[in-house]
Amino acid sequence: MEHHSKKNKVIKLIITFFVTLLILLFLSWFYIFNIYEVKIDLHEPSSLNYELELIPLNSLGKKAPMRNVEFSYTIIDGEDNIGNILKTDNFLKIKLIKYNTPVKLEIRTNKTQNIFLVEIPNHKME
Repeated sequence: MEHHSKKNKVIKLIITFFVTLLILLFLSWFYIFNIYEVKIDLHEPSSLNYELELIPLNSLGKKAPMRNVEFSYTIIDGEDNIGNILKTDNFLKIKLIKYNTPVKLEIRTNKTQNIFLVEIPNHKME
């Protein structure tokens, strides 16, 4: 009889462990890995080169790990001032021809219903 009792305790412990693990994985998906918002940062790493970084944010307001944002862009103004555009996972790299014409972009993502309007200034950022 004692053998069955010990075996039952071990089985209950294993079931409890896996149920707890499943609950933790479920909650981590919704709070840590799920994308709730997208933030856009504009950087100027060198003269006439700009980078737009689309940062997926989770419910805690932190960058969602191992997640990318699918996005599309439309050039609204200043198309003649763009020399080159390179789109990668969460980045849009833009090479301008000159500083005197501003560039305006409309960015849409698959994670939010917001439309982001981004303006690259027509002067060198100090």
